[in-house]
Amino acid sequence: MNYENHIWPELKNDEPKQILLSLLSNNKLIGYGGLVHISWEHLRAEISFICDPRIVGQVKIYRMCFHKFLEMIRDLSFKTLGLNRLFTETFSFRKDQISILEDFGLDIEGVLKSSYKINGKFCDSVIQSVIKK
Repeated sequence: MNYENHIWPELKNDEPKQILLSLLSNNKLIGYGGLVHISWEHLRAEISFICDPRIVGQVKIYRMCFHKFLEMIRDLSFKTLGLNRLFTETFSFRKDQISILEDFGLDIEGVLKSSYKINGKFCDSVIQSVIKK
């Protein structure tokens, strides 16, 4: 999959399937993410976020970056786009990620047992969400 064929054409749609944003620090890309699997009919979307591993390793800085990203996504989703629900799916072993999402106000809705196979072993994933207030 390449950007020109799969992402760029989405910018022309009134109701794109995904909206991706860049996270910059000193004009350098340190992460990106956005809204994926957007359902305009049901006014919901999944939050996606990927950050430079060097940033992820610095817990305090990563928490700050992720929190700023979540603020931006929340405002875009609820205030600008009129969405009603945002959700995430996170591997259960990513405790810091789950904690950051909880601190931001995403409630744990449930756990999908053995939903992914990684390195030959099954792992759970945690579903979290926030509803527009």
